[in-house]
Amino acid sequence: MSKPISMHVDCASILPNANTVVMAHSKSLLIDACAWYTQSMKIKTLLITFIVIVGLYYAYTQLYNHPTKIDPSPTTTSYTPAPYVLAQNDAYMLTTASQSAIDAGIPVDITVTSIPTQDSFVLPQKMVVSLGGYVKNDAAQTTLFYSTGTSHVRTAHLIDLVAKKESASFCHVGSPIFWKTYFIYEDCTMSEKLQSLRNFENGEYMPVVYKINLVTDEKTEVIKSDELHTYSVDTNRTYAENDPNFILHMTSVATLSDWADFTKWKEGEKVLNIK
Repeated sequence: MSKPISMHVDCASILPNANTVVMAHSKSLLIDACAWYTQSMKIKTLLITFIVIVGLYYAYTQLYNHPTKIDPSPTTTSYTPAPYVLAQNDAYMLTTASQSAIDAGIPVDITVTSIPTQDSFVLPQKMVVSLGGYVKNDAAQTTLFYSTGTSHVRTAHLIDLVAKKESASFCHVGSPIFWKTYFIYEDCTMSEKLQSLRNFENGEYMPVVYKINLVTDEKTEVIKSDELHTYSVDTNRTYAENDPNFILHMTSVATLSDWADFTKWKEGEKVLNIK
């Protein structure tokens, strides 16, 4: 069994024995140096022991006076998704909380925001039938047109920017237009006869052209397509400010069966005086 380590050293025993020739004075110096070393080791050991005891005491008092509090409920970080942009132009942006409600066919709140001023208002619980939306506003910025859909046939929402509400909602084909104080569009009237002859996507539509007075919200029929004439809004046309005439694009045929041969189609214009 090993002996315990002792800090006591017999300095005389480690020096040369009597048979060794060492000057008495040198031997005395060596004994003194050994004794000094032994004493310094004892002091160093005591100092380290004191520091350890003080450290343990400090740690104990900190733990006793400031116990660690354990929160039984885990910390959760809430996440708010960014608004989903339905449509926007240079002046206005339409957003909703998320796309998932639209995909599920659930009505959503639509926020209408003026991009220059950041003023906004909410249209509550509107049904957005599909994505692929775009917006237009009139020159006076009193009315906003919002259209959704993924084909030629779409759902329209007219939004009164002054009253901050939806003023009308309807099905439309093609691209409507703001003209003077009117909103002019083609509705979704269909014809079974045309469907069998114009066998392309949405070829069965025989739209009625309507105008909506933006001041009174009055809706009036402008002209009705028939089996030989199809009228549509020409969004590429520009008008002088004092021009009293509104011009529609017209596609026509001589007989109903001519729709089956596009070489017999005639393209032209229909000039209307809208008051």
